[in-house]
Amino acid sequence: MNEKSYKKRFDFQQKIISRQSEQIDELKSQVEKLERKIKEKDEIINSVEPMRMELTESIKEHRKLKNEYRRIIDELKKMKEIMNVTVYKGRWRIIKFLIK
Repeated sequence: MNEKSYKKRFDFQQKIISRQSEQIDELKSQVEKLERKIKEKDEIINSVEPMRMELTESIKEHRKLKNEYRRIIDELKKMKEIMNVTVYKGRWRIIKFLIK
């Protein structure tokens, strides 16, 4: 009787050990797959990094140009206002209508 119980217990433990070893193997394979994916993604990130830096520089340049453009437009608006007041004496819309 004691031997049967020992045998059952031993078989049960063997099953648990084999199941756990299979789970460990599956987890190892998953870890390997994830490591490969990480390497691939790192390569992609490293390949895109120069383009990202170039784009950042381009954005900075465009911002500078945008500010310059706004400054020039403001200057033109002031010039138009001065022309309207001094030359056309507030009749800019009439002159504009006549030019058309």
